[in-house]
Amino acid sequence: MFVRLITSAPTSPARAEDASGPKASCEVTTYEAEEISELAVDTEALVLNIILKSSWLLDALAELPPSCEKVAIIAHPPPPAGKAPSTHAPPTLRLRASGAFGISEMDYPNDREVLEACLCDNPVMFSYRAPHLVRTMRALYYSIRTSLRIDENGILSLQFQMPPPPKPNPRKLSDPVIEFRCLAIDESTQT
Repeated sequence: MFVRLITSAPTSPARAEDASGPKASCEVTTYEAEEISELAVDTEALVLNIILKSSWLLDALAELPPSCEKVAIIAHPPPPAGKAPSTHAPPTLRLRASGAFGISEMDYPNDREVLEACLCDNPVMFSYRAPHLVRTMRALYYSIRTSLRIDENGILSLQFQMPPPPKPNPRKLSDPVIEFRCLAIDESTQT
């Protein structure tokens, strides 16, 4: 859409059309927004649902090297309740960053101090563009805890629980949440 506005300054209180003074011309090009596609997380088909303290995830993303191109989220089922994990068991959650200069990994053990909750029935691995995940750091910095969910199609949902407002809310609304969604990289198209 294109809008043109032409105005002139009247020299007297007479009508503007009769003005012989300076004239201004303004052209404005407006943006036609494209339809936003909705990335819906299929909550009935979640393959991973983890709740962790935001500071743990923030530390991992802050350590990503500038050359990092993608981050893989790898998860394994936690050991059954009451059973101690074996020393050779894979970590419950692993973030693997890869780029032009190599690979780095960060493991999260199945420890209540680190992972408040973990639902994962089978091993899971999906990769995401690192620059997309880095964009969450500002919200992550201010949040208390993070819910990391991935459905069977690889759609990642990061929900950041923000601290309650300083003044108590008389309407008893829930704490604010910021949600970020990202589609997994299709590894079959990568060379």
